[in-house]
Formats: sequence, structure tokens, C-alpha cells
Amino acid sequence: MALSNDITSYQVILSSHVHNHEWLASIILRQNTMAVIDLRFVVDPASLASKSKINATGLSIIYLGIDRYTWFVDILRNELPLTAVLYSPIGNMPTRLLLHTGPEPTGENERE
Repeated sequence: MALSNDITSYQVILSSHVHNHEWLASIILRQNTMAVIDLRFVVDPASLASKSKINATGLSIIYLGIDRYTWFVDILRNELPLTAVLYSPIGNMPTRLLLHTGPEPTGENERE
């Protein structure tokens, strides 16, 4: 199963400690006013991968390595339109997320 959401806004949450014994940072992706995906950034994503879940009518949760946090903040701050696609686990593969831009003209530079 694949679930696609157009991302219109986001919220960043940083923690001074490992929140609920899980994440150090979280990014909530929203479609209009509805929170649709909670990206939880952790030290060891493999240990929490089985807790990732897709919820077609509510908030989906994905665990990612903290080393990827800046990649997500960068694309959220600088690009649009953005679409997030969640893929259900297949076999031993965990829940997967693709966050992508729409087609963009070459040479357009970054927004200022």
C-alpha cells in the first residue's frame, strides 16, 4: 500500500533529551491543517523501525536516523511543491518514506 500526501506546512520539535526514550527531534508534516506524518529522528532507527506505522486516516509515524534530520529541514525550508509518499512494509523491509519535489526548471536557483 502507498499513501501520498501533499505537504503544505511543517512543525519542528527539538528535545534536550531522548523524548519518551525514543526520539531526539521530530518534524510533523501537515497537509493543510491536518498533521499527517510524524518523522521521529533517533540515534538507532533499526531498533525502532518496527514501531513505524502508516495510518491512512490519521497520523503516520516514521523513525529515521538523526543523521538525516538536516536533509529534511533543508528540503522543507527551500522547496515546493512537496509530496510525501509512505510505503507499507514488504517482507523484511520497513515502512518507507519518499519526500519529493514537483518538477522544477533547471537553473532556477534557491528561493531567497
